[in-house]
Amino acid sequence: MKENKINNDKKKPNFIRGDSNRKKQFKSWRKPRGIHNKLRLNKKGHQKKPAIGYGSPKKLRGKGKNDLIPVVILNANELEKIDKSKNSITIGKNLGLRKKLDILTKIKEKGFIVDNIKDVDKFIEEKNKLIQFKKEEKKKKSEKRKEKKKSLEEKSKEKKKSEKEEKQKKAQEFAEKIKEDMKKKAPK
Repeated sequence: MKENKINNDKKKPNFIRGDSNRKKQFKSWRKPRGIHNKLRLNKKGHQKKPAIGYGSPKKLRGKGKNDLIPVVILNANELEKIDKSKNSITIGKNLGLRKKLDILTKIKEKGFIVDNIKDVDKFIEEKNKLIQFKKEEKKKKSEKRKEKKKSLEEKSKEKKKSEKEEKQKKAQEFAEKIKEDMKKKAPK
């Protein structure tokens, strides 16, 4: 037998901190504590304070939009412990792309509902393309580096050859000068 779903149509006000309209840094709720604070005194015309009456029904507490309890997954082994009928999956935000893809493929096989990714198939396809693109870019960069290294080596070899040739020419010129000087100094 299916349980009757309880609709939580009760409208809850958006609880914001007092004076959040005046100061930028007042974003999240803080309990008002000032003596003259109108919010604390529940004065008419001011924002509502969180109270127990705004709570959701016990049957809905802790459940997501699809009436399943969300569970954060950080590795593939945690999937085995989860019940498909009671839980939906939220993939941890601090996971790397490859690990995410690995977990998502296993989720796809088992048929779980994922909360923080809308279309699992599309996500996997796009990210696989991205990984492939990055690999190709890496190969191109490494090839460019190798070519650059080869060209630098060739240039250095050419430079060394030219330096060697210049040294040999200088040595020959020097030897010729010495021979000429010896001929001039030699007695006749």
